[in-house]
Amino acid sequence: MSNYKGIDAQIERLKNHVQLRLWTSQKFKFYGRAYVNQINGESVPEVFVNNKDYKEVLTDDNYDAVGFVIPDNEATLVKGNQWECNISMYFLVNLSKIYSDDDSRQVERSHTDVINIVNHIFQPDRLVSGFDAVSEFRIKQHKADMQPYHAFMISGLIKYNYSKC
Repeated sequence: MSNYKGIDAQIERLKNHVQLRLWTSQKFKFYGRAYVNQINGESVPEVFVNNKDYKEVLTDDNYDAVGFVIPDNEATLVKGNQWECNISMYFLVNLSKIYSDDDSRQVERSHTDVINIVNHIFQPDRLVSGFDAVSEFRIKQHKADMQPYHAFMISGLIKYNYSKC
């Protein structure tokens, strides 16, 4: 039985959906929910890995691509126990490794691959590409948008429920 509630349950559903369908023949890790923590005055996206530890997600060189979700801190009650919240999905992709079958820069292909998979869970309404997508985080610019790397962010509203206890 899952301990995920509210938006965390929907993000976990999104995580499992993406991890099973996106770039499955490559080394890809979709972490799910991340938190923006301050380290030495810089914003660093990290995932909670156990009772007290966090792991930085943008610097994981063990994978050809990584992704994670950061929900807004504010949600809106739609009706009853149904809520909606804007989420941002971030991806950092080594295009040469993910799309090794094509030696051209596959920026738009990476966007299309993600949008076609996530639109089953939520409807994206914004795309930011390149360094601008991750400029709020501690990351070297060449890792964000210089061949072979590409960073992008897709955001939109996701709906979820709080069940009665």
